[in-house]
Amino acid sequence: MGLNRWWSESRRGRLLSILNVPIVTRRTKIFTIGSCFAIEIKRQLREHGFNALPDFSRLRIDKGRQYVNGLPEEEKYAFYDTFTIRQEYENAFAPWDRGPESFWVVKDRPINQNTGWPTVYQDPYRKTTFGADLEAIEGVTKQLDTCIAEGIREAEVHVITLGLIETWRVKATGRYSCRPPATAGAGGANEAEFHLSTYEENVENLRRVFSLIFANNAKAHVVLTVSPVALEATATTNDVVVANMESKSLLRAVAGTVSREFENVHYFPSYEFAMNHDIFEEDGRHVTRDAVARIITLFFQSFGAEGLENGLSDKLSAAE
Repeated sequence: MGLNRWWSESRRGRLLSILNVPIVTRRTKIFTIGSCFAIEIKRQLREHGFNALPDFSRLRIDKGRQYVNGLPEEEKYAFYDTFTIRQEYENAFAPWDRGPESFWVVKDRPINQNTGWPTVYQDPYRKTTFGADLEAIEGVTKQLDTCIAEGIREAEVHVITLGLIETWRVKATGRYSCRPPATAGAGGANEAEFHLSTYEENVENLRRVFSLIFANNAKAHVVLTVSPVALEATATTNDVVVANMESKSLLRAVAGTVSREFENVHYFPSYEFAMNHDIFEEDGRHVTRDAVARIITLFFQSFGAEGLENGLSDKLSAAE
């Protein structure tokens, strides 16, 4: 069946129609990156038996000297903006020359009390990644570099979830911190500055990412989504609801633009599905596990090949 062309067919926006682009099989290597919604997508893909990358199970963490946001047991490794996503893709093909200045040295902060380490070395480019000394942080960073880079280079399908336009530029390097400074009781209060990114910058970041993907594998595919998870807080002078609407609207426009520019880049309407259904936890921000599972069913409808999900209709609604 075809796509809805009339609003009257959409049941007040609650019925999404989709076209099937068969790019995913049980053997497909799928790399996921982006906001915390990307983590939920990856978890669901693995629960369905898919090869979802990067594979952090291979990490060897010395928990007496290293902390990597719950890895490898519990994955919470997010990249919220296109700047940090671009950094990971560039690092995969042309690794950074990281010196000691790449890390923040943190003292007299809650993270020091929590870890028991008088001095904490923090990797600002990876979410809540800490070491008790320089050797510890360099060691875990190298492992992460390898794991993420291998996933990027091996992937046949890249699922990229866009989350925020609010970013933090590290003054010493010009690169971008993975999360706001001085959060999680850690460092960076004086090392990073706020930058509200523009439509043009986000488009350019994704074009750069796609150029790297397709130069490595011309037959690869990209699935773009916009995370429905709202801003926890805003660094702008706007109300957080207003700031969130601007962020999601801009990223949705960016996703539409670049998905029309590249034949192998596809937009997946998880954001539209979320906005037209009551699928959030009590906090009104995070999507319930059940809802994520339903969105993954929609993903299989959109991109599954070889009868991955037998019996699915070509439309998914709240009533189904």
